[in-house]
Amino acid sequence: MDDKKKNNQKKSSGDWGIRIVIIVTIIIGILIIAGKIKGETDDSPRKSYPEFKKDWDAGLVDLIEYAENSEDMTVYLFNDETKNMSYEEREKYTYSKSEKEGWYVTEYPAYFDFRKDYLESGIRLSTSSGTASNIANIISIIGSSFMLIILVSFFITSLKTLGGAMKSEIVEIIENPGVKFEDVIGHDEIMDDIKFLTSFLKDKDKGKAVGAEPPRGIVFYGDPGCGKTHIAKAMASEAGVPFLSVNSSRVVEMYAGLGAKRIRSIFAKARKMAPCILFFDELDAIGEERHSGGSVDQEYNQIINALLQELDGMANRTGIFVIAATNRADVLDTALVRSGRFDRKILIGKPKDWQTRYKLAQLYAGKYTCDESLDLTSFCKQCTGFTGADIASVINQASLIATKNDTLLTNDAINEAFENKIFNGSRTKKSEEELRTDKELVAYHEAGHAVASLLLDMPIERISVIGNTSGVGGAVFNSDDNSQFQTKEKIEKRIQIYYAGRASEDIHFDTISTGACNDIEVATSLIADYTEKFGFDDEFGLISTRVLADRSSFEVNRSERLKKTAKAMYDAVHTLLNNNYAIVTAFAEKLLECETMDADEVKALYETCKKDSDTVIV
Repeated sequence: MDDKKKNNQKKSSGDWGIRIVIIVTIIIGILIIAGKIKGETDDSPRKSYPEFKKDWDAGLVDLIEYAENSEDMTVYLFNDETKNMSYEEREKYTYSKSEKEGWYVTEYPAYFDFRKDYLESGIRLSTSSGTASNIANIISIIGSSFMLIILVSFFITSLKTLGGAMKSEIVEIIENPGVKFEDVIGHDEIMDDIKFLTSFLKDKDKGKAVGAEPPRGIVFYGDPGCGKTHIAKAMASEAGVPFLSVNSSRVVEMYAGLGAKRIRSIFAKARKMAPCILFFDELDAIGEERHSGGSVDQEYNQIINALLQELDGMANRTGIFVIAATNRADVLDTALVRSGRFDRKILIGKPKDWQTRYKLAQLYAGKYTCDESLDLTSFCKQCTGFTGADIASVINQASLIATKNDTLLTNDAINEAFENKIFNGSRTKKSEEELRTDKELVAYHEAGHAVASLLLDMPIERISVIGNTSGVGGAVFNSDDNSQFQTKEKIEKRIQIYYAGRASEDIHFDTISTGACNDIEVATSLIADYTEKFGFDDEFGLISTRVLADRSSFEVNRSERLKKTAKAMYDAVHTLLNNNYAIVTAFAEKLLECETMDADEVKALYETCKKDSDTVIV
């Protein structure tokens, strides 16, 4: 009963708020209309009555127009045309108000002998009952009233929109997400921490024996599609608590202060459902580093302040475990991620090896009807760097291709979907328009990358000359590197492999193309880190330019140092390929024949080349 009374009071208060706004709007409109009627002749030239008397006495006035019940009258002076006209001729003449000279408005005296005095002095009088003026005023009132109606309607619509925005549901409540820890694949290294954090939701008294405070929140960060939401749902399912999901981008609105109010409303709802997990997806949409200036910045600042207050302010957060997900942990406001708010930041990374990708692919493919010959091993070895979402997307695309071909899910469908994913749908079959010289350039370029990788003991999973969106049009996919650290020798090998495509072009064609543009960009980045970050350059020394960048006393010719390193790496791989170019030629010719080679084909051809050659020079 009390709740109902409070709701009625809130509703009544809201209604009164709307009424006040409408009343104020109407008053403003009336004042506008009154001002419009009052100031109808404000733009007309005016003179005081004494000034009019001087013109009258000087005989300059020809005609006076006035209306009954009017406070003003219009005075017309003789002009070059009327000053020589007779009275009868002037009666037929019409003065124009298009110019500001020759006429003006002054006060209407309205004394008893007014007409008699003017007529005796030879001034013509023109009177009206005020009908025309009244019609003009009526038209003005109607126009102003119409504008007022539009203005009131706009305010009412805005208020309804504001109220609707406040009432719109932005919290998705899932009582049982139905995801278990056993459904989480590829994140074994963090699952112990995840299970430990979940135990606090299962047992609210956990840790009290030693006085431990339960964690208040965590941030999942990493690339899109890696399973941040999936893991959060698994935590809720395992703990047996509701999962409240908030899309952070929907919190921000055009109305200042509404976002902050929504944050308070979200936490109020979470308190009613505690214990629960409150999940903020895309936290960077509302939690980016604060700035000053502009209404937009002010709105974001209010949202962050409200979020900070809810995370560790006076409000009771017992039983609410907050999880936030973001792809941009580096842009989050420092106040958000300090201890006591989001206590932990956990990286949710991509699958670390092909075996993990294979498990994910099996999980996703299990939803479709597959051909008995389907083998996902080759696909999973080739899709290095794919996230779980990428793998799911490829398999779904393959199912559509299978549907189009009226078949079950097959290896051919998987391969076609994979190539569409990698090459952004630009895969085309051989055509008359495809020039042999361009394809040959791509083949020798990619063969250079591949052979350099093999000679430098950097295994590869796939080579292709099928066009993509960067470089000359092909691609070489290297195997996974699970090492946590990169040695000096390994980075040198990577740089040389990026330069190998350009070197191969130079050796075979005795010219170079723009195809190595992307390779050069990546190699330059690696060389900069090699020299200025990792301290691998002996001449440059163990100095980080990032630390000394703002110190004017530190000077170094960076470009010359980087160019020297780049030239040394390019010369090394150029010599390596030149000494073993028979292998490069064999790979290029094979690519011209079949366009794509997988790991087994690459290995077989390389072994054949080594047998046919007297020696392999490394």
